[in-house]
Amino acid sequence: MVKNDITKGMIAISMAAFLFGAAGALAKILFKADISPIDLTAIRAIVACALFALFLMITSRQALRLTRDAMPLLLASGIAFTAVNISFYLAISKINVAAAITLEYTAPLFVLILSVLLHKRRLSWRDVSTVGVAIIGCFLLTGTSTSLFSLSSGVLWGLFCGFSFGVANMIGNACSARGITPTCVTFYSFLVSALIWMPALPFLSVWQIQTDLEILSLIGFITVVATIIPYWLLMYGLRHVDALPATIVGMLDPVAAGLLAFILIGETLTGGHITGIALILLAILFLTRSQGQEP
Repeated sequence: MVKNDITKGMIAISMAAFLFGAAGALAKILFKADISPIDLTAIRAIVACALFALFLMITSRQALRLTRDAMPLLLASGIAFTAVNISFYLAISKINVAAAITLEYTAPLFVLILSVLLHKRRLSWRDVSTVGVAIIGCFLLTGTSTSLFSLSSGVLWGLFCGFSFGVANMIGNACSARGITPTCVTFYSFLVSALIWMPALPFLSVWQIQTDLEILSLIGFITVVATIIPYWLLMYGLRHVDALPATIVGMLDPVAAGLLAFILIGETLTGGHITGIALILLAILFLTRSQGQEP
């Protein structure tokens, strides 16, 4: 891979991670306003699809063109997108956001396992140690307690989120290999997810949501700034970065959140937090440099 392309991919995925992190924090506010995780997942998918479709109809209709060969991958991408969202929201509705984020970023472990099982990557001490260091760093950074090992429903949903997020990244790589553009992947992922949720709408409680200005603003932010934009950035990044380092780069989500909390609202960074940040950054640097050296 060209080094400049890898750098562009890394920057795009880093930006996506930051925005996805914002979605998790804001979603917790909506849950306290009695909006269920399932309702929010359905709203997010349907509204994102409608807004992105309108944008593309005005600016780039050719991006909506679909080839038969691309359909299976785009269908899989939409299912994975839906699974990541609903499992993450169900996790943070049952456990704290930090724990849910930690479990989501077990994704590199699942990517490594699946890549080896599918013969897409050889098992190496370098990959195992890098993934291990990154996950330990995430545990230290989020300050997650031993409740993660209780196998509660929230923990299980978090682990499923990690698995789904890893699969979504691998599908993104496969779409890139087939020449499917980030815009096309993003739109059809939203469309598939929206079609999954549309028949369920009459049975959900979305119609009972009290829509004041604050609620509408939060939903709007989550839909556009924390869904459409970061998902496109992630798909763009996966054109240049392999799924394994991409999921580790995604750990910049809790890194950015921790640093922003320290800078903006004066939260304390303990020695454990700083060590966690250092381990994550070390893992990103090591695996990215290794990828850049591969043919």
